[in-house]
Amino acid sequence: MKESSLQFLGYFGIIFVLDRLVNLNKPDKYFNKNFDKKIAQSNEKINLIFYCENSVKNIIKEVFDKTLINGGIFYLKLLNEFLDDKTFRTILSRLEINVNEFQGAINEILKKNLEKKSKKELLEMINNLVVAAYFLRDKNFISKKDIFAAIFYIKDSEVERIKNYFRIEAEDVLVSTIFAEFKKQLIINFLKSFLKSITLKSILSILAIFLALFSSKKLFKRIKTPITSYPWSFKILAAIPESIPPDIANNTLGILLKN
Repeated sequence: MKESSLQFLGYFGIIFVLDRLVNLNKPDKYFNKNFDKKIAQSNEKINLIFYCENSVKNIIKEVFDKTLINGGIFYLKLLNEFLDDKTFRTILSRLEINVNEFQGAINEILKKNLEKKSKKELLEMINNLVVAAYFLRDKNFISKKDIFAAIFYIKDSEVERIKNYFRIEAEDVLVSTIFAEFKKQLIINFLKSFLKSITLKSILSILAIFLALFSSKKLFKRIKTPITSYPWSFKILAAIPESIPPDIANNTLGILLKN
C-alpha cells in the first residue's frame, strides 16, 4: 500500500460525544471527485474519521479501548469482533473457510499474546488500517466491509501467520466482500422500487388478503371475553383477548376498495 498524507486521528472521546443520533450509520462527510486532487495538492493531514460510517467508529473505538487496557494484538482483536457478526462470517464462508476454526485460532493467539502497546502505537495501527480501507473502498465513504477487507492487506506478522495457515488471499476476501455488498444493494434497490410502485388500492388489497388468511379456522378461535360481545380473536396476533369479527373487517375493506 503506497504512503499517503491521509491520517485517521484518534480523538475518539470528542467525536463520539458529538455524534448525532439522527445520523444513525451515515458518515459526516462523503468523498467527491476532487478528493484525490485535494490530497495531492494539500500539505495538510486529512482526517478520514469524518468519512467513516458510525459503525466503523464504534467498532474501532471499542477494540481500541479494550486493547489499550488489556493488551493484545489489535488487528486480531478487531477481526475477532467482526466475526461475531453473521455478515462477516458469511463472507469468509464463501471462501470455504471453516469460520469456527478460524475464530478459534484467533482466540488461541490472543490468549498467548497480551503485550500492551502505547496509545500512540495503537493510533498508528488504526491510521494504517483506515488508509488501506480508503484505497479499497468502492463507495463515497468508508464502510465496515472496507475495514474488514483492509485487515487482510495489513502488513502484520500475526495477521500474515493466520492468513498463511488458512491459505487466505487478501484479494479473495475483497472479492467476497464486494459480492456481499452487491447482494445487499440489489435487495435494497428492489425494495425501493417496489415501495415506489405501491398505490393505496394495492395496500388495501394486500391488507384484505392478509385479514382473509387470518380469518381461517386455523388462525382464529372462539373465546369468551368481557371486553367485546364478538367471540372472535386473533389466535396469533392478539396479546389481549379483544378483537373484531373477520366478516365485518372484510366487508369494510370491500367497501373501501370499491371506492
